[in-house]
Amino acid sequence: RQKAFAFSLPYTTIGQMAMIRLDDAARLATPGALFTGQYRVGYKNGTTGEAFVKETMDVQTRGFNSNTEATQALVNDDIDAFIHDAPTVWNLANKREYPVKLLGLYKPLTKEQLAWVMRKNDSELKQQVDTVLKSWVNNGFLMQTKTQWIPVKILSGQ
Repeated sequence: RQKAFAFSLPYTTIGQMAMIRLDDAARLATPGALFTGQYRVGYKNGTTGEAFVKETMDVQTRGFNSNTEATQALVNDDIDAFIHDAPTVWNLANKREYPVKLLGLYKPLTKEQLAWVMRKNDSELKQQVDTVLKSWVNNGFLMQTKTQWIPVKILSGQ
């Protein structure tokens, strides 16, 4: 992507996270549990979650064409965990429409910086966007906006 596009300075950092059934928290929430071969882990096809699962987990894996399909498989006990990016996990785990409670394991499995993408040859636009982002960081607007739209705070020990 770096060869084909220009990227702004990063505006936030997210990561891949696991979502499980709340009833399975005792066995699946311990660090490293999902990396063993005894669990079934789902991901959305064509995503960073798919790449992460295939590269790092020695488990039974299953790809889905949509988050809805994957979440339904988790609810139906067809998979033990669903790996996706943090905002998706936050959103899905907090929905109350499912017959079982879902739990996002809010310890990121990866670290990914998000940035805006632009045409590779538009250096003027990139400079303008980066200047605005820097001012938003310096005056607190970026943090205020992120807090407004992503009101999730994770406080935990290592």
